[in-house]
Amino acid sequence: MGALSAKKNPQAIIIALLCSFLFSYPTSAASTENNLQENDHSAGILPSSAKTCITSECHQNVIKEKYVHPTSKEGKCLTCHEPTKKGTPYESGKKHTFALKGKDAELCLPCHPIGEKEYVHETIKKGICLECHNPHQSQYANLLKSNPVSTLCLKCHLQGIFKGKTIHGPVALGHCNICHEPHESYYESLTRGDPTEECYKCHEQEKLSFDQEFVHKPVREDCNDCHDPHASADSDRLLLATPAVCYDCHKKQEKHIEGSQIKHDALTEGELCFNCHTSHASQIPKLLKNAPIELCIVCHNEKMETPYGNITNMAAYLDDNSYVHGPIRQGDCSACHNPHGSDYWRIVKQYFPQEFYAPFSLGMYELCFGCHEKTVILTEQTTTLTGFRNGPKNLHFLHVNKEVKGRTCKACHDIHASNNPMHVAYDFPFGQWSLPINYTALEKGGRCTPGCHETKEFNRVDPVDNASQLLEKYGGEEESDEKKGSDEKKGRRRRR
Repeated sequence: MGALSAKKNPQAIIIALLCSFLFSYPTSAASTENNLQENDHSAGILPSSAKTCITSECHQNVIKEKYVHPTSKEGKCLTCHEPTKKGTPYESGKKHTFALKGKDAELCLPCHPIGEKEYVHETIKKGICLECHNPHQSQYANLLKSNPVSTLCLKCHLQGIFKGKTIHGPVALGHCNICHEPHESYYESLTRGDPTEECYKCHEQEKLSFDQEFVHKPVREDCNDCHDPHASADSDRLLLATPAVCYDCHKKQEKHIEGSQIKHDALTEGELCFNCHTSHASQIPKLLKNAPIELCIVCHNEKMETPYGNITNMAAYLDDNSYVHGPIRQGDCSACHNPHGSDYWRIVKQYFPQEFYAPFSLGMYELCFGCHEKTVILTEQTTTLTGFRNGPKNLHFLHVNKEVKGRTCKACHDIHASNNPMHVAYDFPFGQWSLPINYTALEKGGRCTPGCHETKEFNRVDPVDNASQLLEKYGGEEESDEKKGSDEKKGRRRRR
């Protein structure tokens, strides 16, 4: 029946012959090796009769360590190696010679592809994977040649960058790979992520504290602008000591601070810049640690001796006086003072006369004119510019606008606070004498009995004739203010 069927179907005869030929032909050496690569040798070293490189007689040490490369563990030696002689490489009693199929990375990269990211480790670029890894086995994870991983890094990277008074925790333990990718990264310096976000993976509490209205630019962009990620001589691992680390960005402030003749002690003592500023984030502009006036009072809560004179306990002084200067009411000492230093007394922003008497010029009062109108001093008669007037006579003009013995602001006013309205002072140092002012506020004006003249009053509505009152009191002729002013003008003309 079969022969009849074959005669009727010659194609069946041809297929039968081919199958008989294929399945009876001896297997080649190459195909044997390929079949051996699929064997699992993970159970341990096989007897010498096994068709593998790893036997009790050969290469028995390449799978003894804790971590073994899969090709070694599975006996797939020919993945990377190839015999240099024809025939099976496993024949017992014969010397076998092998060659690598390629150089370092040529063998590694087909299984471990690298190169998709922008930044690649130099060892990978050079194709020298075996600088860090053992090809067969290791006692360390990832087949590293040594542990901690920093022992490998320091073969190329200078050890100096890891030395300093303060060392970053991962660096101290040799765990470079906590922050860095060993092969490639999307970020410069092979960091595992965005540099700042990488810091937050550990410094989570700090990140929470940065959720404030005003955030330092390096905090938003890169912590490494200020901090050394490895080690530093500074206790906070700053790249440079304070204030140099601040000056690295704040060039304008550096020029001002270093060039100022009168230094603010806050910038020469203690934490320097960080006496007033926080380095990371704040709810207050300029990254201040506290509201400006509160910040000043932290230090100015006791008497101070300086080369430029003593400074009172400002905290107590402001508590004891109810009428305070406008900038203090607004909590802004920097309206008059420059906290970074100045060329002027008491680190005020512009020149301000300290004396009782000074010849008048606009330039002498630029500090005051930053808030107050110049016309208060330039206008002789007014009913609107000032409350310090006797009728329309402007008594600011009378006192200040003089070429000889013009009274300065400090002659009558306490520049910080007083219990007198308009913060009129109690006295003024006049040589060895504390010259009294003895001011009394009245409903429509006021009265002074100072050390520099007899008691005089002023009334904004009904002008007071002080000359007549003095004449009545003492008798004789009293020189009027009008006559004094006229003589003074004559004297100016004569001097010209």
